[in-house]
Amino acid sequence: MPNGNDLINAARSQLNVKEEPLNSNSGPMVNTYLDYVGSPSGSPWCMSFVYWCSCQAGIPGLPKTASVAKFYQLDRSEERFSRN
Repeated sequence: MPNGNDLINAARSQLNVKEEPLNSNSGPMVNTYLDYVGSPSGSPWCMSFVYWCSCQAGIPGLPKTASVAKFYQLDRSEERFSRN
């Protein structure tokens, strides 16, 4: 069964990924992350990276979004990941 270590390993495998050109929200791997959530190149990609890592690790259930704000909104409405 996949676990948090698998997620961390997926993220670590991407340590040298950079935006190309810098500050463009695009590049070969950045575009791959964005494709996973259906967002166009040039979109903010922080949450799509987390989603991509979870897919690589075999961890289901994260909302399919590139937006941290949208993830937070979904989390709060569904109480999926909060620890209040």
